[in-house]
Amino acid sequence: ATIYLKFKHPKEFFLSLLKMTRHEPDPVKEISKIAKEFDLFGIKLLPPHIVRSDLDFKIEGDNIRFGLLSIKGISDKSIDKLMNFRKEFATKFEIFQAAKKDRDIFFISADFGAPALDKFREQLPEQFVHSGISEQHMIDMASGFALSGKKVYVYAMAPFITLRCLEQTKCALALMSLPVTILAVGVGLGYADAGPTHYATEDIACMRAIVGTEILSPCDELSTIVMAKKTVSQPALRVIRMERNPLPPVYTSERDIGEHGYTEIKKGTGVCILSYGHMLHRVVEATAKRENMGLGVI
Repeated sequence: ATIYLKFKHPKEFFLSLLKMTRHEPDPVKEISKIAKEFDLFGIKLLPPHIVRSDLDFKIEGDNIRFGLLSIKGISDKSIDKLMNFRKEFATKFEIFQAAKKDRDIFFISADFGAPALDKFREQLPEQFVHSGISEQHMIDMASGFALSGKKVYVYAMAPFITLRCLEQTKCALALMSLPVTILAVGVGLGYADAGPTHYATEDIACMRAIVGTEILSPCDELSTIVMAKKTVSQPALRVIRMERNPLPPVYTSERDIGEHGYTEIKKGTGVCILSYGHMLHRVVEATAKRENMGLGVI
């Protein structure tokens, strides 16, 4: 059976071996030993990548990407910092790359503490505006930029950029169907430690009531990147709801994500559950427990 799997499904076979190396006395030696066979099967071991690597090894196209947890000497604290940075980085990196090619892309931020924006500020200063902590003013400013033909992104904490700016979004953006992307970070109870002023539990209900507003709520890093690409290729009035903390991967490829955002995560019978964002992960956990009770869930 082992030989069959190795030659019929080599990527999956080697992936399982690599994932077990972390439990070996000398993981680096074991990884090198396994990787020596890759050339025979046309597989490459791709190096660790700040954006593309998951915590563990993963299949990426025809190759296998190195997992962050298998980097020698890396600490749990460093991993946590990296994952938090990636949550901020994924969306803004795609926008930054597009902005380097398109001078009409403008980024307005009301956040003083977003390291993922440093590169944008430094390399594209004429396309970056810091509005100060004045989200309502930022939305009005975005309206002016959009009316002059710019593709605008606005960024701030979720409760302030959605609920506090509701009237500005309705009158200055939605009534004129302006192509502004609202990047709202820390949705739900993401900033619960800061008190009720930082809760964003009504944002979907309120923003959905504004005509012509599309709301996107990614469930992992890859879906966040796909949504960022959509905002660049198809500018429109949108809200992208981002979690404060990073979410585990759901998708392994952009091809897995449905054209309109609907994807069947797991086949089942009896009950169909529709979910998104952070709650999707809770549903997946609950589904695994329910399966032991004989209840199938889609």
